Amino acid sequence: MNIIEHTWEFLDHRICAHNPRPRNLDKLWLVLQEEWLKLDLDYIHKLYNSIPARVLALHKAKGHYTRY
Repeated sequence: MNIIEHTWEFLDHRICAHNPRPRNLDKLWLVLQEEWLKLDLDYIHKLYNSIPARVLALHKAKGHYTRY
């Protein structure tokens, strides 16, 4: 339900698709920062605006699995 999970997943895909892929922690940190700065604010706003629907779905599911 946490929107940051979707953001991390998005970043993970971007980092894995990076060419060349980072081979050490320093390179990983640089690529992560680079991809973080490229995040589209519309994507973040979309996730943020989905919070009420996420809460409602969780309530309806009585705390169990939701599509989010």
